[in-house]
Amino acid sequence: MTSQMPLLTDDGQVLAALIEIPPIGLPERRYSARVWDETDVRQVMRTKGSRLLLVHPPSLGPPRSDWPVFLMQLAEGAEAEWLVPVYRAQRLQIYRAAWCQGAP
Repeated sequence: MTSQMPLLTDDGQVLAALIEIPPIGLPERRYSARVWDETDVRQVMRTKGSRLLLVHPPSLGPPRSDWPVFLMQLAEGAEAEWLVPVYRAQRLQIYRAAWCQGAP
């Protein structure tokens, strides 16, 4: 992975301050009319060339009612066949897009 490959995350501002990978932040529902379901997230990752998706479970972030739908589903244990779990813990989940070979 290079610093030029974008990373999709639910907390882009914080991530940008910590690492040198350009983040793509998904807005909370109150800031966007877009639902951010699985199709939307997959399309953005493919279009922007993002290999990784970072999810911070709602206990650490915005209230559940304001969180992007697909990220909430992942945090609650749902799986998507196009996402390979790289790391899962209470405070952070990391997924790699299945179309990317090898390590993230």
